[in-house]
Amino acid sequence: MKKAKSGGFTLLELLLVIVISGIAMGFIYLSVANVSSSAARRAATEMNYAISRCRSGAVSREGFACLELSVGTQGEILCKYYENGALAEERELGGSRVTVSLSVDEGEKPLTSAAPLYLSFERGTGAESTLNAAAERMGKANSYGGGYCSAITFSGGRGSYTVEIVASTGSHGIQG
Repeated sequence: MKKAKSGGFTLLELLLVIVISGIAMGFIYLSVANVSSSAARRAATEMNYAISRCRSGAVSREGFACLELSVGTQGEILCKYYENGALAEERELGGSRVTVSLSVDEGEKPLTSAAPLYLSFERGTGAESTLNAAAERMGKANSYGGGYCSAITFSGGRGSYTVEIVASTGSHGIQG
């Protein structure tokens, strides 16, 4: 009696492999989404801190303090803090998995590499300066209109976190 040759997989074996692969892909997707979401949360927290530092620097020091928020060459979000035009600190916020949008007087706009956002605060009151005034202090052009930035939203994965700014007082906090 001859033994039959086994030349492949049975349908049941193939279905089992497909189901297991699908479950594994689902877990990988959820893991990547959670990592991106936590990067967005961390970026919003660091931006909130940077705004606090800039505002307190503007109120407590002679001269001016300013923040520059921009997109780097690799898609990373960069936050630079200046005192009297000199760079005092630079940090990366969230990496390239995080996107940023701005709520300005002219509506919602994405932050792009061609158009950094400049934020500063008034020395006497701590109120937010107009976007034009902040850019002019840095000797730069403003691409977001002459008004104020009321919110900066960091998105990544399934999470979205917003730093809201009250222009008249300069107070700010994270929502999301």
